Amino acid sequence: MQKSLTFLKGLAVVSCAGLLLFSFLGCFDDPVSDEDSVTITLVTFDSLTVNAIKQIEGTIEASPAVDESAFQFTISNNAASHFDITLNDIEPMETINLNTDLGLKITPKNTVPSGSYTLTIEVTAGTATSSKGITFGINNGTVNPDLDTIRVTLGSWNNSTYGSSLDADSMVVYKVAEAAANSAEIDVWYSNEARMRGADVFYSPKQAGVALHPPKDWATQNETQMATITVNFDNIVRQAQVDSLWALVPAGDKVQLLRLNANDIVILATNHGNARLIKFISGDGTDTGVAVIKGKKP
Repeated sequence: MQKSLTFLKGLAVVSCAGLLLFSFLGCFDDPVSDEDSVTITLVTFDSLTVNAIKQIEGTIEASPAVDESAFQFTISNNAASHFDITLNDIEPMETINLNTDLGLKITPKNTVPSGSYTLTIEVTAGTATSSKGITFGINNGTVNPDLDTIRVTLGSWNNSTYGSSLDADSMVVYKVAEAAANSAEIDVWYSNEARMRGADVFYSPKQAGVALHPPKDWATQNETQMATITVNFDNIVRQAQVDSLWALVPAGDKVQLLRLNANDIVILATNHGNARLIKFISGDGTDTGVAVIKGKKP
């Protein structure tokens, strides 16, 4: 009985010593780390319209975190030159929303032939690489312009020759008295304020009233939302393109007052919900400004 007890005690000592040796040696092992990984989730679509911007939607889960340099894009049929792909610079992230974070967009150019294409997105995180594609069709047999394009001269405030109030739906400019009688239709109030504020200004009628311009006395003061954007104005030829541009403007970028520089591109939604694209050519620094308006009249 005593011998057995002695054996068990010896076994216990050896076991403890072995455990301590294992723990000691374990200090020299590399720590266990997660494997590098990439998971791509994409929202598919069936077709794209020539010259219309398409926001790519989906998410990237990456470990380690990645930035925009981790992305590679290819388009089937050696057709990359027929598309514009744009994205934002971002800080390294483990979860990336392709819309709100990366701002990933694709635009087919006028030159793209009709057919089926696949956009493949490849992402590399550490030693891991993953790719996924979206297949879509394009019909470029005819791209018929359907926009009305009108060049207007806007008069600052109470100009006796040129009106300052724009009905962007019908693309008609009203002088002060006419605008007051048609206040429900006015979307933009123009003021040439280069001398005072260093810029020409587009106001919503509501904001113009706040600034004590004549719309303060109107029966209706529309609260027009607008924004400046970057786009090739000459390439926009269809109302569907203007609509898609407006849909891409973040809510936080939509305002009721814009200080303008020459050649700024403005997009807005009228009181009837119609999107309009305006290129502000220039102001004369004193009394007038010139703009070109694009939109499909009702």
